Amino acid sequence: MKFEPQDVTRSITKALLQYLPGPIAQWKEYPRETSHHFATEREVANARTTWNKIAANRFTDYLNKHKATSKKAFGNFDDPLMWKGRGPPAIRRDYWDAMCDKWATEDFRHRSRIATENRTKMPETTLHTSGSISFGRQKRKMEKEKGGPVSYKELFEHTHQKKNTGDFVSQKAKEVMETYVE
Repeated sequence: MKFEPQDVTRSITKALLQYLPGPIAQWKEYPRETSHHFATEREVANARTTWNKIAANRFTDYLNKHKATSKKAFGNFDDPLMWKGRGPPAIRRDYWDAMCDKWATEDFRHRSRIATENRTKMPETTLHTSGSISFGRQKRKMEKEKGGPVSYKELFEHTHQKKNTGDFVSQKAKEVMETYVE
């Protein structure tokens, strides 16, 4: 579950791109010393974990969005070498071009195919009905409508049941719901 406010996520993405140290083609290449530069000494371990989780998600989302835009510009032709020079304005052209070179390698493409296959083998793990609205924002909305606090059980139920039928989005969601204790 994610509970970060949207403005925090936006600020993290902006900071990541402002201090982009080079042609980083995927999150695990982002230097830890650079990503940790944004955290002060007094921050606790869970703040760093939250930062890294949000940063990884936003950086990946940002790159995927712009890779898809570049791909679409070339008639959905999936050749990263053709995307050179068509990167987003926040990433220097030489960085983007070097990232395209990495994405075009057989090793990268092979690992990407494996990751895609793994995600399709476990589709239930990501099912919910909130779309792009974070659970934190969904919880605040529910509390405003209800006029009081909302339990995590209520939040889970609201975000994992189909609105028109009340059925759970997956068997796993139903099983998790059955384990919740108020």
